[in-house]
Amino acid sequence: MRIGVWNLKQGPNPAGVRGQEMLALMRDCDADIWLLTEVHTAWSLPGYSSAMSAPRSSGPLLKRWSGILARETYHLLQVPLSGSHPADEGLCLARLQSPVDCHPEMLVACSVLPWSNTLLGWPSLHVHCELDSYQRRFRFVADAHTQRIQTARQSEDVVLWGGDFNQSLSGRPMGSNAGRAVLATCLADLDVSALTADASHLVSGACSIDHVAATSGWPASSAVTVILRSDDRRQTSDHALYLVDITSN
Repeated sequence: MRIGVWNLKQGPNPAGVRGQEMLALMRDCDADIWLLTEVHTAWSLPGYSSAMSAPRSSGPLLKRWSGILARETYHLLQVPLSGSHPADEGLCLARLQSPVDCHPEMLVACSVLPWSNTLLGWPSLHVHCELDSYQRRFRFVADAHTQRIQTARQSEDVVLWGGDFNQSLSGRPMGSNAGRAVLATCLADLDVSALTADASHLVSGACSIDHVAATSGWPASSAVTVILRSDDRRQTSDHALYLVDITSN
């Protein structure tokens, strides 16, 4: 199984030249599942089903924080969220049934977690006076997404959780040390392991803030390919594109 994770950086309109080039790159990457962040609702690939997060509290209606694309050979069923929690606009959650009967059902989550200044981009997080610091906002959203996943999870599910976490898990801190500790706790609570923890960032010497995590012990092996701007002219995002190839037990 190949999983792609990519921040499209404000989700260019797929009808435009830039959008078409980025879609062509995605087709060439040939992932089974895409975890996309800062995505346009019209973003789609032939042969794939899609699910998108709820409308954002700021920005154009067609721009969403997160989305999931899966090959149509899988059955993709979006898990509805109440929409009453300000963290929900950053989460897309779906159940994915494999075309191979012996494979377990998957719960797939795509998240955007807070960055240092969310005032303009995510204003719903700022109506709570207790969320007056970056660290509190990060914990608030990370804990909420973890709880959403735990609630939707069934006993035999394999969990895939990824997206733009705005937080490195190893190497030079990208985000904060406190955020790293929060995210490590969330991963442990879900019993998932980050397969991208040591993948490189566009910033030289730093590690990825975009991640794919899977139920611990489910991957027999995994390999991460990082596509930088210098690798392909169609990679115009300021986030690297990550492809995670998983061989499951």
